[in-house]
Amino acid sequence: GETSAGALATSFLSDQIAGTVARRARTLLDVDQLRLDPYLSSETNTPAARVTVVKRISQDWTVTYSTNLASNRDDLVKSRWRVAPGVFFEVNRESDGSFWAEVKWQRRY
Repeated sequence: GETSAGALATSFLSDQIAGTVARRARTLLDVDQLRLDPYLSSETNTPAARVTVVKRISQDWTVTYSTNLASNRDDLVKSRWRVAPGVFFEVNRESDGSFWAEVKWQRRY
């Protein structure tokens, strides 16, 4: 109906604006990747956005920071090291302050 068409148009426009802002900010902030993901909060039914920044520290080490702009209690940090071809060690800090680590194997077929 009319409402879904309006929501679709709003979503498309938000995505286009977010993409433009992210591209310009990535250049200004000297980061390798920056995403701005707008969404409608299911809890409050209000518009919100998640910002994700990825910085490559070295060829084998990246750090990812992600935050919800509507809440200062929703920050996530991931540090990922490539320790061997296809083997990664990740340390994650969740929004509640807890940490966890894991080793991942990546295999391509």
